[in-house]
Amino acid sequence: MSTIYLGYDHGGFPVREAIISHLQGKNYTVHDLGNKALDPTDDYPDFAEKVAIRIQKDPQALGILLCRSGTGVSIVANKFKGIRAPLAMTAQQARAARLDDDANILCLSAELTPSKEILSLIDEFLDHPYLPQPRFERRKQKISTIEQHNFL
Repeated sequence: MSTIYLGYDHGGFPVREAIISHLQGKNYTVHDLGNKALDPTDDYPDFAEKVAIRIQKDPQALGILLCRSGTGVSIVANKFKGIRAPLAMTAQQARAARLDDDANILCLSAELTPSKEILSLIDEFLDHPYLPQPRFERRKQKISTIEQHNFL
């Protein structure tokens, strides 16, 4: 997996360059879907939608979303079929999101997480690929079934 779709609102804008540089330094192809200039009036749903749609179209890729709390982008991204977008505040959460839940978008709080920790959380997410095990596959199938019943 070498493609990352990055989205952020004004809350995440200040850390975008550090994230892009960090990911490119690890040989990821980064598609920046956030604003190119700081706009305090922008809205996180717009960027979460862009990233979620890209992940739906490119399921081998991963996404990273940031807003002030991380909660808003997580809510929006999880409205899209096939998207598993947890908010991670700790290394353990970021790691488990991939290892256990096959999360495809990592949601982060730009305001509550220091920049250096944001990069560490991203590394935990990216460095621990999903390990398919029967119980994890069973849970993913249950999520898929719920999506089939609830996404019209």
